[in-house]
This record gives sequence, structure tokens and C-alpha cells, in this order.
Amino acid sequence: MFKGGVCVLAVATAALACAGCGQKGGLATAPVKGTVLYQGKALTQGSIQFVPQRGQAANGQIGSDGTFTISIPGSNGAVVGPSQIAITVTQEGKAIPGERFKSVVWLVPERFASPGTSGLSCEIKEGANDFKIELAPNGRGSVTRVE
Repeated sequence: MFKGGVCVLAVATAALACAGCGQKGGLATAPVKGTVLYQGKALTQGSIQFVPQRGQAANGQIGSDGTFTISIPGSNGAVVGPSQIAITVTQEGKAIPGERFKSVVWLVPERFASPGTSGLSCEIKEGANDFKIELAPNGRGSVTRVE
């Protein structure tokens, strides 16, 4: 009876150890890069997040030329499959009277900062993924795969 308990314990330990291997939960990942435009011009700052239906979100920074590369820590990219996208672009505003903090100025509509309200989504496929994301001041946006 003791041998069976040791075997079950060994299998459970191995399963827990493998849960941390590669992408969380064993989901496939793929490289993702792209460009973000606002009113037809490349954004020069900000952060971007791709949130999959399953698995961990991938994050990245928007460079001074509007380009980005995203990844999950310990991975080469983002989870393969459908993802919603969030883009946050802010700067520090004026001091708030009576507070130690300054206000936040949104450089693109605030709705883009949440994957649930941005209206931006894409399908990440195996292999390389390159996207062009265009944002408009009216809160609309589009995501196009660059071939």
C-alpha cells in the first residue's frame, strides 16, 4: 500500500513541476510584433497588452517609432488563438490641488486601455505574427494582419 502512495505522490509532484514548464498551462505561444497608429501617425509611447481567452496575457511597450513586441515572461510571444487587445497611452498632467499626485492625461481615448472596451481583437497564429493597429479619436480602432 505504501508503494502505491509513493507512486501517486511522485506523479502528483511531476504534474505540479510540469505545470510551470514552458508557457503556463502548456499553451502554445508565437512571436507577436506590430505598429500602433493614432490618427494615422505612429504613437511614440505607451503599453500594449494581448489578453487570450485562456492563459496569461502578453505585454509590451510601444517604442518611439510606434512599434511593439509583446511576450509573456519566459516565452517568445503570446498565446496562440484569439486575443483581445488593450492599449494605454498617458502622460502626467497638472498637480491636483491638495493632493500629492498629478492628474493623468489620456493621449488616446481611455476606452482602449481595457481589453473589454477597446473593441480590438486578433487571432494569433503559429509562426510569426505582425499587426497594424489603427486608433481613432472617436474611440474606434482596427487590427490588420500584415503579411
